[in-house]
Amino acid sequence: MSVYQRFMEPDFQNTWFEVMSWQWSDFDDFQAKYSEKANPEAWNKILWVATFFEGLGVLVKRGFIDTAIVDDLMSMYVIGFWQKIEPLWIRLRKLWNSPAAGEHVEYLYGVIHEIWKQQHPGLGDPTLPQ
Repeated sequence: MSVYQRFMEPDFQNTWFEVMSWQWSDFDDFQAKYSEKANPEAWNKILWVATFFEGLGVLVKRGFIDTAIVDDLMSMYVIGFWQKIEPLWIRLRKLWNSPAAGEHVEYLYGVIHEIWKQQHPGLGDPTLPQ
């Protein structure tokens, strides 16, 4: 439950919603608005959310947290976050020469998204804030 407590803290929730509200047209636009150099505060926010889900992905993958619990409590957050950042992260992996960067966020998304699709056939992905 400590993971869920951290997830439900207002600071984390506010940061997740803020990151999800960001708009960019392509990778260069993202870099201009939110990169470590252009906007260190924003960069720290996206890393905070990403590292939370990265850690959660490791715990799920290693069997320390039941996938069904993560799905029940935070499927919308996991699905929405990876879908928003995936194109960026794929590009960052190449830029950093680090093909494993964010691999457990991606793993977590894959597992949770499969559960979502099985539980909600034909419904599509959850509606996310813009």
